[in-house]
Amino acid sequence: MFKMAKGHKLNRQRVVAAAEDYVDAHGIKALTLPHLAKELGVRSQSLYNYVANREDLLSLVGAHMITEMRQAATDHIIGLSGRKALFTLADFIRDYMRQRPVMREIIMRLHEYPDQSPMEQAVKQFVDLVERIRVQSGSPDFPSAHIYLGAVLGYIFFDSADLFAGDSDHKSQADYHDMLNRLFPYPNK
Repeated sequence: MFKMAKGHKLNRQRVVAAAEDYVDAHGIKALTLPHLAKELGVRSQSLYNYVANREDLLSLVGAHMITEMRQAATDHIIGLSGRKALFTLADFIRDYMRQRPVMREIIMRLHEYPDQSPMEQAVKQFVDLVERIRVQSGSPDFPSAHIYLGAVLGYIFFDSADLFAGDSDHKSQADYHDMLNRLFPYPNK
């Protein structure tokens, strides 16, 4: 599936791309350097020229995924501001993570990455995006990026855990928007 074609040199970018494809297909737990090496058609020792270990590789994969999500989210909310941007961003995050379930696993492991890791840096950039939107809204009533992301991600994690499997997609979406309306009430007129 990911075998290297003759004449193509292995590099860090190709290793990370192959690992990302692998975790999308098989999940994080299945990723080992020997499995990835087999997919790439190289010896596992060769991978150590590009990554220090499995944790380093997962940090790079997570950073790439978060960066892709942040870039796509930014494109999605261009021209929007304030409450509308925050709602649209929340919907985008939910849809993105539903389409790419491994993202939930990547984010849940954030505490396992060392300080200043590529993963932590990518997440900080995403948090900065949310905080910039919040500050630009000019509303002192809007909660912090911490509260916003905690609520959005918390809802997504519970929603994906099938704790509310009896809820229709329509009800789940309505509840999600109810939560957002409580976080970001319309300004008093």
